[in-house]
Amino acid sequence: MGYHTFPVDRADALEDPGRYRYCSREELLAMLEPSADGVVADLGSGTGFYADDVAPFVETLYAVDVQSAMHDRYREKGVPDSVQFVTAEISSLPFDDDHLDGAYSTMTHHEYASPEASAAAGEPDGALEELARVIRPGGR
Repeated sequence: MGYHTFPVDRADALEDPGRYRYCSREELLAMLEPSADGVVADLGSGTGFYADDVAPFVETLYAVDVQSAMHDRYREKGVPDSVQFVTAEISSLPFDDDHLDGAYSTMTHHEYASPEASAAAGEPDGALEELARVIRPGGR
């Protein structure tokens, strides 16, 4: 399991619109530059707060979370058709090389950074290496 995971019993807090003060939907979309045929991953998707903002602009959005219970919470509120659930560690994604046009993580890197990588400055981070593998050249 991840280095730290958000408590599922507090998942309602992930739907707080106050989160936009850290990253607005406009900022996220501008950074991703999504396309109608795009394939994007939300890393640490939780209840889908940001996935709901990106999903209408891409063909496929993978909601990636290490906790399947978070996917259950997302299903309860309703899921856009373009969303596919993936239960996996970020350091071990079930995608082919160069599969994604983009990926994003909002306020969740601390949840999948390994304690070993965090403790050893200059050591490679398995999650970042994995992202380099699955994001196509020129992806975002």
